[in-house]
Amino acid sequence: VSVGPRYFETLAIPLLRGREFATADREGTPPVVIVNQTFAETYFGPANPLGQRVETGGEANAEVVGVVANSKLDTIGEAPKSVLYYPFAQRPRRVTVIARTAGDPAPMLPAVRRAMTWAELDRRIDAVAAGLSAHGLVAGHRIALVGPNSIEFVVAYFATLRAGYVAVPINPQSTATELRAMINDSGARVLFTAAAQPLEGVHQIDLTFRGLDELCNAAAQPVSSPKDPEALAVLLYTAGTSGEPKAAMLSHRALLNHLDSVASFEILNRESVVLAMLPLFHVFGLNA
Repeated sequence: VSVGPRYFETLAIPLLRGREFATADREGTPPVVIVNQTFAETYFGPANPLGQRVETGGEANAEVVGVVANSKLDTIGEAPKSVLYYPFAQRPRRVTVIARTAGDPAPMLPAVRRAMTWAELDRRIDAVAAGLSAHGLVAGHRIALVGPNSIEFVVAYFATLRAGYVAVPINPQSTATELRAMINDSGARVLFTAAAQPLEGVHQIDLTFRGLDELCNAAAQPVSSPKDPEALAVLLYTAGTSGEPKAAMLSHRALLNHLDSVASFEILNRESVVLAMLPLFHVFGLNA
């Protein structure tokens, strides 16, 4: 099993001996493995498993650096069995996301398991784009977006572009002062936000399923997408590490050129599944 950072902590699996995986356990470094208690007792008996070598599937042998308690891996009722854990950075495999909550996890399931087809996404973007017209916006007006990665962020971003407005993605960890400065600098008239912001003079729309639903139901005008590829599409603020954040101007042509560049590598197809780990407000996450 290949696991990521804090896997054992997240699942509350006790570390019995040795250490957990570290950031230094990555591709190109000596391979390591953590074994469970059953594996250690079965294959090493009373001997100390730490420092021992394990080889599986013809792959390079790995040094045992830790031993963890037994846990359920596939089913609740399974008997204890031998398990080898490898750092995902050294042996990337199929990804499964595991989350641990302090309370009842049931309310989180709809958000974790949500899915949307391309056709559903297209219709949702059209509806939100039309709803934005109810706020008296015209082509070129700025719309800011503040929130975590979500389906709603994707919909709001593309709806803004489809309607000919200018998207202004902003780091949700910005302070109120920083947020106000970027709102004023960009001239944003509308703010999509996952949490209410202490701002005046800008209309705020909840960046939630319900918030977008209300927008879709507003009296709206048909959307006319921009025809000029050189029209401004995005204002993307720098981190401001060496001064005040500055807005980089990206046109629709620039965004399309990036997509053409990615397509030219022929690394994706209709069956590809892409895991988005980077924040969508960031240039690398946004361009993905």
